[in-house]
Amino acid sequence: MGKTPKGKVSILGRDGRLQLRYRYRGERKHLSLGLPDNRSNRSYAQQVASTIELDIVSGQYDPSQAKYRLFDPEPKTAKIQNLTLIELWDKYVEYKRPQVSQNTIANNYKPVGSWLAKSPYQSIDDAIAIRDWLLKQTTPYMCRRTLTELNACCKWAIKSKLLADNPFEGLGKTINLKAKQTEIEYFTESERNRLIRYFWEFDAYYAPLVEFAFRVGCRPSEALALEWGDITEDFSKIVFSRSLTSNEYGSRVGVKDGLKRAKSRTVPCGATLTAFLASIAPEDREPKDLVFPSPKGVYINLQNFANRHWKPALRAIGIKYRSFYKTRHTMITHALDNLDAKDVAALVGNSPVTTYRRYAGVKEDVQTPDF
Repeated sequence: MGKTPKGKVSILGRDGRLQLRYRYRGERKHLSLGLPDNRSNRSYAQQVASTIELDIVSGQYDPSQAKYRLFDPEPKTAKIQNLTLIELWDKYVEYKRPQVSQNTIANNYKPVGSWLAKSPYQSIDDAIAIRDWLLKQTTPYMCRRTLTELNACCKWAIKSKLLADNPFEGLGKTINLKAKQTEIEYFTESERNRLIRYFWEFDAYYAPLVEFAFRVGCRPSEALALEWGDITEDFSKIVFSRSLTSNEYGSRVGVKDGLKRAKSRTVPCGATLTAFLASIAPEDREPKDLVFPSPKGVYINLQNFANRHWKPALRAIGIKYRSFYKTRHTMITHALDNLDAKDVAALVGNSPVTTYRRYAGVKEDVQTPDF
């Protein structure tokens, strides 16, 4: 390495720690700051370097270097307002609340808050301990997702002058998602057919919703927001263009225009689906009428439906519990037997890659082909 120019203080990273190097009266000098090498600490190091440079030029340099160790060496993860991590998270959620959907609050932010409430570590400086604790408590995917959200929270806190440094930066990327692969669950054709029959025989009011979910593979929030005006008069096409939203307590609170990945999605109906829709369509239906209303004529509360109807049905016919959302995985898995992935993806509103990665299960009867 070349010589440091006269009067110039260089900032170096040695074994992950910050050092300053400069020359004074012809001698090379080093000053270890004892701080991790990151962006915030480099900003601090630049302040020290500028002070040394000025003192050398003005003749005020302190050969003992004690003056330059008087800068606050507190690790930059120090909490400017002495907030706990969960307090900081709550402030972040309140900041984001007007900018994101209720579904984002319920599905993305609420789980993070729940984990923080359970964590034995409440200091912002406990990032590593929190990561290790999460790995023992939940899946690698949920651990990484939680750390990613906390990283975003701390980035916001720095810009908001609530935090000096982000101890969660890059921490989510250290989680290997391949460490624990979970098998994609779906219902076999036999299980699907038994469930549909059970509802028609013993819980007929919700049978149309169950059969529709298995046949179409849409998201439950899309099915529950569907109106008869979204289905053509000849029942040959369905247009999904809205979905139910929920608050952080899981209660459905309204409808939002647009879907998760697009503004709308048109699903052409095959002969069987067309006949099914025709069979459940009321003669006096109005375009704004819900296709699947609750018995009181309002939106179905999916959580209540699951607890009072879906779970009892599974128990009654001896089928292993899988959530109602798995009707989507079921349709996709079986549709891939006959359709190309890009066509299935278009029907359900995903990319082909996501369709395979997140929704396609492995068939129990899969075997090597006969050549």
